[in-house]
Amino acid sequence: MKNLKEFIDRNNAFVEWTKEKYIDINNMSVEDVEIIAKSINSAFSPENLFCDGEISRTEAQAKYNNLVKAVKQLETFGIPFTIHDM
Repeated sequence: MKNLKEFIDRNNAFVEWTKEKYIDINNMSVEDVEIIAKSINSAFSPENLFCDGEISRTEAQAKYNNLVKAVKQLETFGIPFTIHDM
């Protein structure tokens, strides 16, 4: 669950400013899992993967690989996910 935990921890770092719900990976509701799935889905957009063109293809590929691992870990909670090629 390393990649999923890192993703959730990064999102939780902004909770204070965004007023979003803090998510505890050890105590996730169905709603929490759906929130994370939507957040991961948006992270797959080219703008987010490439940080609006600020990072290299190699760095974006590393981000993509980590997201794919997080998706596979999220799927253990029963949420099916379609991964699009980079």
